[in-house]
Amino acid sequence: MPGLEPRDSREGRTYTWGDESFWSVTTVLKALNKPALPSWSAKMVAEYVAENFSFIQDMMIDGKKDEAIGAMKGAPWRTKTKAADLGTLVHQAVEAYCMGVEQLPGLETEAHVQHFARWLEAFKPKIIESEVTVFNRRYNYAGTLDLLVELDPNIWVIDVKSGSGVYPEFAMQVAAYAHGEFIGRQDGSEDKMPEVTRGAVLHLRPNGYKFIPVDISDPVYRSFLHCRELFRFVEEIGPHVIMGEVRK
Repeated sequence: MPGLEPRDSREGRTYTWGDESFWSVTTVLKALNKPALPSWSAKMVAEYVAENFSFIQDMMIDGKKDEAIGAMKGAPWRTKTKAADLGTLVHQAVEAYCMGVEQLPGLETEAHVQHFARWLEAFKPKIIESEVTVFNRRYNYAGTLDLLVELDPNIWVIDVKSGSGVYPEFAMQVAAYAHGEFIGRQDGSEDKMPEVTRGAVLHLRPNGYKFIPVDISDPVYRSFLHCRELFRFVEEIGPHVIMGEVRK
């Protein structure tokens, strides 16, 4: 497979295409400041302590302070990992549904897939592509878009989300996919990306769905490119700018 599966490292996620390496769109967006994250992390720690107070107290009494601190510190990341795992399962289930694979009852994603089927029935999009990797050589990024569809009669990039909310940076993610230059195929061939005119988030939750158009116009895409340059500084330029002390 010519790099259609991303590679994760300490620095972030990358895609490889031939001898070229591309930063993942979602990795680039990590350069954004997320002011709600510290409050969310503090809340996760507080909830963990409230739910496991006796356990934490016993560790402290037993002199296991470092272990207790480690358990509390890890609470936000355990929650985040669980949500990410569910998101991956939802994407896999939606892709399987698009391919006509029958879903087994009782799976954690069953309700999400049912709501996806409801969305298909309500909007009747023509699915052009699902779960394909798009590349942009000019700005050196790549990503796997969830759905490329024809609808009313625009071409839409639709990103499937299963988390608790829909956030403004999702528009930059969709805009980045929409401005992909080509779709990479399993056999190593490249297909020109169709001209995309609309973007949306399909928010699948256990209790329903929301189909939310997002702005993918030039100002939004330029914002993504600014973020790409900030990320370039952090990962590629920043580590080399401190030249060392000069003494006389």
